Amino acid sequence: MKQNYIMPPKKAPATTVLQEVTEPTFGETTKAPTRADIRRTSSNEQGMILAAEALNELNDLLYSADISEVIALSPDEIDTLATELVVVRKAKDIVEGREAALKAYATDVINLKISMMGEDPVANSGYLVSPENGIKLSKEVSGGKLTVDIDLLENVLEEEQFNSVTNLIHNYRTITYPDGNTVEETTVTRELNEEALEKQLKLGNIGMEQVVKATVPGKMRSAFYVRAL
Repeated sequence: MKQNYIMPPKKAPATTVLQEVTEPTFGETTKAPTRADIRRTSSNEQGMILAAEALNELNDLLYSADISEVIALSPDEIDTLATELVVVRKAKDIVEGREAALKAYATDVINLKISMMGEDPVANSGYLVSPENGIKLSKEVSGGKLTVDIDLLENVLEEEQFNSVTNLIHNYRTITYPDGNTVEETTVTRELNEEALEKQLKLGNIGMEQVVKATVPGKMRSAFYVRAL
C-alpha cells in the first residue's frame, strides 16, 4: 500500500534584531597622589589647603586607635587603626616636605650672604641667627681637604725621591679551585709614608711645590643644622 507522508512546513529561521549598546562611562579616575607628591606639593604655598585639611584630620583622629593592649581586632577596629595611620602618614609627609623646603631656602639665603661677601658658597659655611628662638640656622661645609695622590706623586718625583717617601706593599693571595687547582697571585702597591715625606721636605730633598702638584681636593659635603645659640 502506498503511504503518503505529510511534511510539515519548514520553519523560517529565527532572526534577532541587534540593538546598538553604548558602553557605560564611569568618568575619568583621579590618581591618588603618592607620598613624594604630597611632600613636593607641601613645600610651597600651593600646599596650604592640603596641609590645613591634613592637620584638621590629624587633630580629629590622632590617638583614636587604642593600642594599649595587643588583642584580636574587629573589622571596625582595624578600620580605625588604618585610618589613623593613613592620616598620620599624610601629615608627616606634609611636615617633612615643608621642612625640606625651609632648609633649602635657608641654605640659599646663606649662600647669597656668602657670595655678597666675595667668597665661594660651595666651599664656605655660614648661618642665620634667630635670637627670638635662641637658635642659628647653620649650613656647614666639610671635606675638601687636599690629599696626595700616589699616582700623581710618582709622576712628579724622581724614582729615588718617590721610593724615599713611600712604602712598598706586597699582597699575596692563594686561590684553590673546586678541582684542586691552586693559583698564587702577588700584587705590589705603594702608599705614602707621611713621616718620611716630612723628613725629606725638611732635608730639602723634595720641594713643597712638587708635593702640591700631586695633591687633589677631597669631595666637599654640605649639611644643614639647627643649633642652639
